[in-house]
Amino acid sequence: MSIIETAIMSLFDLFGVLIISNKIANDKFNFIKKGKKLNFFLIICILPLIMGLMQKTDFDKYSYIYGAIVTIFFIYLLYKKNFIETVYIYIICTIIILIVQFLVLAVLVALFDIEEVLTFRGGILAQSLIVPSFLLINKYISLNYLLEYINKKNRVFTGLMLSMFIILTSFLVYRYITMEGLLKDILIIAILTIGLLFVNLVVVKNGLRNEYEEKMLDTYKKYFPVINELMKELRSKQHEFDNHIQAINMITITSTDYDSIVNSMKNYINDLEIDSEFNKLIKLDNKILAGFLYQKTKKAKEYDIDFQIEIQDYELKTNLKDYELIEVIGNLIDNAFETEVKNNKVILSLEKEKSMSAIEIKNLHSYIDINTLSKFFNPGYSTKLNKGHGNGLTNIKKIISKNHGLISVQNQSLDGSNYIVFKVLLV
Repeated sequence: MSIIETAIMSLFDLFGVLIISNKIANDKFNFIKKGKKLNFFLIICILPLIMGLMQKTDFDKYSYIYGAIVTIFFIYLLYKKNFIETVYIYIICTIIILIVQFLVLAVLVALFDIEEVLTFRGGILAQSLIVPSFLLINKYISLNYLLEYINKKNRVFTGLMLSMFIILTSFLVYRYITMEGLLKDILIIAILTIGLLFVNLVVVKNGLRNEYEEKMLDTYKKYFPVINELMKELRSKQHEFDNHIQAINMITITSTDYDSIVNSMKNYINDLEIDSEFNKLIKLDNKILAGFLYQKTKKAKEYDIDFQIEIQDYELKTNLKDYELIEVIGNLIDNAFETEVKNNKVILSLEKEKSMSAIEIKNLHSYIDINTLSKFFNPGYSTKLNKGHGNGLTNIKKIISKNHGLISVQNQSLDGSNYIVFKVLLV
């Protein structure tokens, strides 16, 4: 191919990298903003030209090496991620692109002569199938979770991604050594690629299931002792209740007339301290959540925080796993507890809002302007009065979004005081 033809094919390759990497980075094409459009179009035009010129040097057989360098540099310019994340985006991106390319080439070789596929026209035909495939992948497959699994140091997933990358790039090197030879073996390579992908998907699925089970087990181990403590207190309350029943029975025996019985019972009942928060927690269907909130009520007493729990929806059915629900509510409660407001008051509400479960956390706080509130979900953002409002809020927003929920924050005036209100809606 000529320099121009090679540059055009490189432009298609970069466009594929752009489509796939953007979904992996979960950027939603935010880099194409006012003031950055010119820089982006300069990059997208200059890099393919560089690749075209490199193909005509004496180092043509090593073009896959500087092609990788150019691609990594391209990804870095787009998303400004750190070096490790940039490399991982490149690895995942390369795996997906090579799988699609090999499968498309297998189809073309089955339909046309190898010599025709090797031409510039054959390359354009291949790209006419490859690019739409990338667009469909970008639209319908949640590739952004792949990077999250790696960032969470999921060893099974990371190991499989690296193994797939090594195998597929070996095929890529083979392509640069002898493209004609690769096309002759493309059917075998396509079958191996599909087999490799299937095996990896099965292993990843089992690995993620094991990870989920481990998280659930850790959650149960952590809160079962608290639930046992809650049940002990319930038995204690039952014993107290029995004593109160006996005392009320004695009033009816020892009192001589109706008015005396009524007055005695009124006075006795008024003297009873009713633990309404405890009674609410017992009614919750989710006993893990009940144990967790019981633990938080004890912590609130230790820190002299007025913590109130208002429950209308005792079922609280959501798509979230137990450990995800605890992480979401726990982060919001911790943020509310850790403010430096004197005589802090925190209100947790669990209710139903149409077809969604609503979780609301209110904490006493001075008024915060809307521009500052909008930054609460930015990674790393925090304020002196909101120590927890940083990566914690970013993480719970990811959990909520992943499960098709919504989270918002606003000021609310209540009984003449201002509260910061976080509201979560879950399906």
